[in-house]
Amino acid sequence: MRRSITGGLVIWSLIVLFSHHTCAQDTTWTRTPGSGPGDWNTASNWNLAATPTAANTARMTNGGTARVTTASVANRLLFATAANSSAFLEVIPGGSLTLSGSTNQLGAGEGSNTVITMTGGEIDYTGTGATDLARFGSAMLNVQGGAFKLDGALRVGVFEINGQGTINLSNGLIDIGTNLSLNQGASNGGTLTRQPFGEAYQTGGTMQVAGTTYVGFSSAPRGHALYELAGGAFRSGSLYIGGSDNATFRVTNAASEITLQTSMTIANNARIEAVGGTTIRFAAPTGTLVGDPASPYFAQNVYFENSMDIADVANVAGLENTTLVFAGGALGGANVGLFEVAATDMGASLSGFANNFTLGGLAIGDSLNIGNLKLTDKLLNGAANATPQALYVDTLTVTAGSTLDLGGLNLYYRTANIAGLIVGGSATQVPEPATWVVVLLAAAGGIVASRRGCV
Repeated sequence: MRRSITGGLVIWSLIVLFSHHTCAQDTTWTRTPGSGPGDWNTASNWNLAATPTAANTARMTNGGTARVTTASVANRLLFATAANSSAFLEVIPGGSLTLSGSTNQLGAGEGSNTVITMTGGEIDYTGTGATDLARFGSAMLNVQGGAFKLDGALRVGVFEINGQGTINLSNGLIDIGTNLSLNQGASNGGTLTRQPFGEAYQTGGTMQVAGTTYVGFSSAPRGHALYELAGGAFRSGSLYIGGSDNATFRVTNAASEITLQTSMTIANNARIEAVGGTTIRFAAPTGTLVGDPASPYFAQNVYFENSMDIADVANVAGLENTTLVFAGGALGGANVGLFEVAATDMGASLSGFANNFTLGGLAIGDSLNIGNLKLTDKLLNGAANATPQALYVDTLTVTAGSTLDLGGLNLYYRTANIAGLIVGGSATQVPEPATWVVVLLAAAGGIVASRRGCV
């Protein structure tokens, strides 16, 4: 009997010991705001009188500022989770913060505020859960140097109500292992007390997203989403624009690098604004689509997410200043590169280039890679009688070794540099007005000269 009791005590002790070492325990930042920024690794700044370990959830709600100056760890971050609370985190050169827990919530309390500023160093989240930047409150991520790295998703202005999230990237790296979502939506009902949004402003550095960048993302759209690119490099597996009340992808500096691995989808409420000379490069294209479920012809479409009413053409006028470069892809199979045409076919007329989903440029292949692209018209994007549709392009380029398959559709261009192949139809050049003027003047000059010669 004694042996049995002793064995039970040993087992119970092991359970307690095991639980003690495996259950994450919250530790709360206690340094008061009036004391100025405090070092993350100073034990007296935390309520447990010890710096956080990989088993501790780090909380902050008192408006204090924690500064990461050396190698630091925590299980996850719960910042400004209480109503009207605030939290501030700084990471400077030489500092690093490694997180490994389930999710991170920043600005989760109603009316709360969280700001993370990086001038160097690194934040590295190795967990697979999402990092939420603004749920019911406000949150801002300022990356001025260093690297902000997530194995999971980054959701900015999340699917709760009233969340206002902002990213400012001027230098350094933001590296996201899955998806980036701006204004993921407000689908839970509730009462709006302010306009929710998710915004990203990039003036430099590199934004790298392994999955999809969603500029707007909601089945019950409220609020707005914005990605503004004024410099640096934006690289994403794919790009989806639309879904919020107002979803805008804006390019204000043509020198910005924009590289997508697979596809771009232009959905409902999407807006594309771009300065002249903007280039979007597709490294391994599998489809560039246009879509708007709000279209009155939406029910006629083959794919529910891919249609656009001609009335929305002004919203994507930035395409007229943009060259799409397809460097990669195939003409068939799983890796086929497709481009959904959206223009009403107005023939070889200059009027077809006006307010008609015109591209500033279409390039198949580049200086380093051959490209393959096939035009498709599976969706109704314009007026009810706008079938079949066509593609109008200011400048068409097909590099040596590259192939453009028209798929039996009409393509009209103003200028071209064609060293590769065009199959499945023929592309038609539409002369510039100046060309016709020169031709007419030359003809008129010939007539005059002829008459003078007869005198």
